[in-house]
Amino acid sequence: LPIGIKVYITPGNRCSKPTIERLGLILKNQKKFKEAIEWYDKALIIQPNYAEAFVSKGKVMNFIPSSQISLTGTDKGLSFVQELQREKAIECYDKALEFDSRNDMTLVRKGDALHELRELERALECFDKVIELNPENEVVYNNKGTTCYEKLHHVWIAEIVSF
Repeated sequence: LPIGIKVYITPGNRCSKPTIERLGLILKNQKKFKEAIEWYDKALIIQPNYAEAFVSKGKVMNFIPSSQISLTGTDKGLSFVQELQREKAIECYDKALEFDSRNDMTLVRKGDALHELRELERALECFDKVIELNPENEVVYNNKGTTCYEKLHHVWIAEIVSF
């Protein structure tokens, strides 16, 4: 935990959800990604239905920089490890959606992770569901537009190559 912060979570003495969120965010902002993930894991042991902890853990796993992943081998291996992190992030988002299926920002983050994995159709499905749930979510329109552009560009390149 960050210097000077001591927190004890036990089944009988639950830590408040804002405290869990804040401490994970502090660790993430300090670029202590592994510690942030461990913190959310501990919180989920005590509060297994805490959807926000799954979302926060997913955010950290989705955007963990490659420099924080210990790896020996080639760039291809590094890419593979990064993809595994994205898959784990998606698992966290799916778990959070089990508890709150109408959380539009969780769906946006899941769509972003799918986009990073180049699963553009699945990403678009997430973004469409967000628009259905909350048409005023400004973030989703940018993300959907970027994904549509990349999908179109991908198809266009594939047509040129096959020509």
